[in-house]
Amino acid sequence: MRPISLFAASFLVLILATANIANADQGEAELNCTSAKQLVGAASAFHGEKPELTNLIDPQLKIEMKGINGHPNPTHLLYKFEGYEHAMPIEEGQLQGLEAAKGWSKNGELCSIYEDGPLGDTEEDAVSLAVSFSFPFRREDGVFSVKEIKEGVKDGTKIIKGLAPRGLGFAAPNLQTFVVSPDGEDSDMPEIIFTRDGKPTTVKMSQFNQTQYVRMKDIKSARVDGVKILGPHKAHAFFKIDPAKIAENEAKRLASGEGEAVSETENN
Repeated sequence: MRPISLFAASFLVLILATANIANADQGEAELNCTSAKQLVGAASAFHGEKPELTNLIDPQLKIEMKGINGHPNPTHLLYKFEGYEHAMPIEEGQLQGLEAAKGWSKNGELCSIYEDGPLGDTEEDAVSLAVSFSFPFRREDGVFSVKEIKEGVKDGTKIIKGLAPRGLGFAAPNLQTFVVSPDGEDSDMPEIIFTRDGKPTTVKMSQFNQTQYVRMKDIKSARVDGVKILGPHKAHAFFKIDPAKIAENEAKRLASGEGEAVSETENN
């Protein structure tokens, strides 16, 4: 699962601006680079020294960079600050080693590096940028208390808000959904059992293909205190969902003949 939001897309523009102004003129004294401030801030939010935010979830930030408009793919993203340099490799379009940036100065610069040397000035954008956030839970045995799910969702929301510029945290979206999907393409859909005082109870769920979405508000309404997931699975904290939209997309999927599933269910 690769959750992507409009906030994420806007955030990445703040990180790297446009690719043609982040092209390092390798071999020349002057470098045409852009500020590292937002990238360093992102690394600090996701990989910073706040164990209380990562004891339940394993927050992940992925940045994708690929050449467009006939330009080659960059091979590295170079950080430069007062004589210090660090090149982060870009493998199969994915930026690697982002966690190293958490200790860097926000006054540094970022420059795109290419295998055959600098691109020079380009009239159009040379690189497409994409970003994705995910907040998988660390627990693997499938036995959750609702308290720890709520705490994981809250921790992920704090990390998201830490990405926003100062004073704009209110604009960052909250995580509001518990998501369960199979662990692997060939795995069966996991069964989710909700309990209250040790007894199974009913909670509304939405489903698209083999991914099941449970809104935290529905867990609260059902007064659930425990969750047990049977079968190989991945559990994530996720953004706000619209059950009607998920049901609509699931209906379209089924109409296309991709398989059988239930778009919105009550599970116990």
